[in-house]
Amino acid sequence: MGTPIHVLFIGDSEEDMRMLVRHLRQGGYVPTSERVNTADGLRAALHPGGFEMIISDFTMPRFSGLEALAITLQLTPDLPFLVVSGTVGEEVAVESIRAGAADYLMKQNLIRFVPAVARALRDTTERKTTLRAETVLREQRSLLGMIYDNTSDAVVLYTWFPREAVWRLTTVNRATLLMTRSLGLDQAETTLIGKQLEAVVRDLVGRDHAESESILQDFYQAAESGKTRTRETRFASEESSLSIEMSLIPFFGPDARHILAVIRDITSRKSAEASQRALEARLAQSRKMEALGQLAGGVAHDFNNILTGILGFAEVIRRSTPDAAVAGFSGEIIQAAQRARDLVR
Repeated sequence: MGTPIHVLFIGDSEEDMRMLVRHLRQGGYVPTSERVNTADGLRAALHPGGFEMIISDFTMPRFSGLEALAITLQLTPDLPFLVVSGTVGEEVAVESIRAGAADYLMKQNLIRFVPAVARALRDTTERKTTLRAETVLREQRSLLGMIYDNTSDAVVLYTWFPREAVWRLTTVNRATLLMTRSLGLDQAETTLIGKQLEAVVRDLVGRDHAESESILQDFYQAAESGKTRTRETRFASEESSLSIEMSLIPFFGPDARHILAVIRDITSRKSAEASQRALEARLAQSRKMEALGQLAGGVAHDFNNILTGILGFAEVIRRSTPDAAVAGFSGEIIQAAQRARDLVR
């Protein structure tokens, strides 16, 4: 079972086409073919497409192989084009190759005709595969670039320069510039690129030297371990300050070492968390006061019950005793109990 191939022949000789078809069959192909011999015929044949190769004579009465090649490159630039002619000289052959032909061969020597066809098909397949891969890569780069430039997080790339033994800032996105401007630093991308890590951290953290050292320590640990480290800190300037969450993501290639710092502004979140904590504290205090009120109400109710008993018995004693002194004491008890009841109320 051979390999199917659909070939368009350009030339005036039907016999030449049959000869080349025989060579293709002998070489393991199962060819189907068409033949044209004019420029208009070539355009009409190429319009529906479906061909895998063009094999063209060079010298024809109505137009030349170079004209056919130019039309082919214009309409189907990925279609391999072989020149097979009995009149091709070395200069013309070189001109054909320079113009875009895959190969040229002499009709008198077709030993390498089938290998040339195989190579042209293989080269075309590899070229298409490469072009597809490049297209996908361009699309991915475009997508990543769009995400990189439009994400709300600041993204900063640091690169290790072994000759200087320093980490330098090599790329920033738009959000990084907006963040520095919100701090009142107003640094342009051109002034940030190439800056040493220590200088960048010092500018962003401000006068908090302990925090600067802590951030640098996290950075170096991420670089040494190859593991992502995440921390919360504050960026501050004389004009403003931001609460931020920073992830340090190392990635090392065969020729370069990088750390990607992804910085998220969490100032609003921190403010909301503080407000939530204050609200929860007020709610807890309110619940304490409510519980205390319930306790006081319960105590007052029980104390009133006790006072009611005292008042009742004192009144009974005052009314039933013939002793004036005892009656006077009972009156004092009644007055004190009434004052206690008013106080509880």
